[in-house]
Amino acid sequence: MQNADFISIYKGFDAFDFAQFNVESYQLLEVHILYAPSDVAKQLAERLKRIRKRRKITQRQLASRSNVSYASLCRFEQTGLISLDGFIKLCMELGVIDEVKDLFTRPVYTSIEEVLNDRR
Repeated sequence: MQNADFISIYKGFDAFDFAQFNVESYQLLEVHILYAPSDVAKQLAERLKRIRKRRKITQRQLASRSNVSYASLCRFEQTGLISLDGFIKLCMELGVIDEVKDLFTRPVYTSIEEVLNDRR
C-alpha cells in the first residue's frame, strides 16, 4: 500500500490507539469536516427540543423550571442562539448536564506530535 493510498481518520483516538499503528510506514492525513457554528447550534437546539417534547414539557414549563426566560428559550429552539449560562440551565433541568460536563474530556489528537506531547 502506498503512503498516499492510506488515509487514517485519527480524531478521537487516544494514545493507546495510536500505539497500534506503525506510524513510520504511513503518512497520516487529517480529514476535516466543516460545520457552520449556526448549524451546530441549531442541531443542539433541536436535540434539546426533542428531549423537552418527549418528556411532555411545555416551553413555558421549561423556562420557568430552568430560570431561563420564555423568550430566550423560544429563540434558542428556533435559531440555536442562547447564552452558555442559559444552555447549561436548560441541560440541567432536562437532566443531560453530564453530557455537557463530559465535553472535551477525551483527547482529540490532530497529529502524532500531539500524541507524543501528551505522553510527557
